[in-house]
Amino acid sequence: MSTQRGSGRDPLVGVAAVLGAMALAGMLAIGLAWRSVDATTNVALQIPDLVSGGIGGLALVLTALALVSVQADRRARARERADTDDLLAELASVVATVRVPKAAR
Repeated sequence: MSTQRGSGRDPLVGVAAVLGAMALAGMLAIGLAWRSVDATTNVALQIPDLVSGGIGGLALVLTALALVSVQADRRARARERADTDDLLAELASVVATVRVPKAAR
């Protein structure tokens, strides 16, 4: 079963790759901020690096993780919807083959 019409490719794979790269960029920003803060002894010069790199990197990582969670939830709902449609189609075919005679109603 495919969640994307006309293609056997799972759309979550591409989205997860992009969001994984986004999370990796956030971790890189945190690492660079840490390195910059570690190299400076003046606290007044550390604050801008900490804010821009550390908090910005954390925001990137958390946003990426939240969007992966949303995409995974959408995928699960689409599969559930497809399973429900399959079940209803099978039920309709069973009902069509097992008709109750009018005299028995």
